[in-house]
Amino acid sequence: MEAALNGLHTYGLVDTPTRQGGQPVLGQVVLHPLVREITAHTHTTESTEPNRYQQVLTGRLIQATQGVMSARIADWDTARLLAPHLLSAATHTTNQHNRHLADAVERISQSLTKAGDYGSALQLQQAAHSITARSFGPDHPEALNSHHHLADALDLFGRHQEAADLHQQILTTRERVLGADHPETLLSRNNLANALDHLGRHQEAADHHRHILTARERVLGPDQIPTLHSRNNLGLALGYLGHHQEAADLHQRALSGYERVLGPVHPDTLNSRNNLALALDDLGRHREAADLHRQVLSAYEQVLGPDHPSTLHSRDNLGLALDHLGRHREAADLHRQVLGAYERILGPDHPSTLTSRSNLGLALDHLGHHQEAAGHHQHVLSTRERVLGPAHPHTLRSRNDLAAALRGSGRASSVMGHGRRRWFRGPRRS
Repeated sequence: MEAALNGLHTYGLVDTPTRQGGQPVLGQVVLHPLVREITAHTHTTESTEPNRYQQVLTGRLIQATQGVMSARIADWDTARLLAPHLLSAATHTTNQHNRHLADAVERISQSLTKAGDYGSALQLQQAAHSITARSFGPDHPEALNSHHHLADALDLFGRHQEAADLHQQILTTRERVLGADHPETLLSRNNLANALDHLGRHQEAADHHRHILTARERVLGPDQIPTLHSRNNLGLALGYLGHHQEAADLHQRALSGYERVLGPVHPDTLNSRNNLALALDDLGRHREAADLHRQVLSAYEQVLGPDHPSTLHSRDNLGLALDHLGRHREAADLHRQVLGAYERILGPDHPSTLTSRSNLGLALDHLGHHQEAAGHHQHVLSTRERVLGPAHPHTLRSRNDLAAALRGSGRASSVMGHGRRRWFRGPRRS
């Protein structure tokens, strides 16, 4: 056995996982997919009870997920380890109607969402949804919940139109089955509004969020977590619409509630503080905004680590605040760091990656590096035209940013507009 393992290790077919910093994880090995699939195939074809092996393995995987909590950072490594094995089990023919497995896969998907691994989370949620859709009717609460989580995963991965379409379907069904003020109906309306905001339909999003906030204040009270989330989300939509003072007031109220209920360093509290900083900057209070962003970044780095998407959002927002204060070189350095991390973690076409590249282009333009800035803006514009379409607000903004850089470099442009900084407004909450 030892000789066989050494041989596999020599050819890179088995490895020992390591934690951040290079420390090995004791008692665990990672098999190359080729070895895993050949082993599974051997058991399936040669065993006298081909399904029993898969059933036992699936049962052990489900058992391993029982203690995993999505909000507990210490469980994220476990979720990452279990994810590929659960995905393989979920696609096996013996598990087409295994509801317990669907629950386990969804649990790990939610954990990876919290960890910022949106691509893996979406894959798992799609697998869980396939099982659930086969097991229940379309109006069953379990099917609706699975649809809801799939729409959320699509939205986080940048597939906003698909997410909005799914959320609209779920909202229509829940309004018919549960009523307009049921908590799950309000949740669907909230997440539809979030997707609409991502699509640039800010007025529709604000109208939904105002409706939800009023209903949650009446049904749940002013200091319940869902009510605080609604206050946060309405503030974000109003910020995009240019109602900066109203947005700042809402974010200040939300932050006070989060600090009182969750404490000063909970991720939701940090997100709220980030959003208050954005509103202050919109009001011209740049120094206060920069100080708040620096506090949030330091806390995120300690709580979530340097490469979590929330940390990267915060670092990019600090760069924007520094750019407002005329510290363009520091801003460009921060944006370049964030862009490299996003390209590695989320891919080149993810909305967060494109926003970071756009912000780097703006900082370079302010430094007088107009040609380099134009290259970044052209890249963003081409991608947004392909992904979002030519009339999306983000596409139009990219066209304006490119026009400004071309004018700075002395090159003629038929596109009129004015470059504008793009903040990473904090995540919308449910």
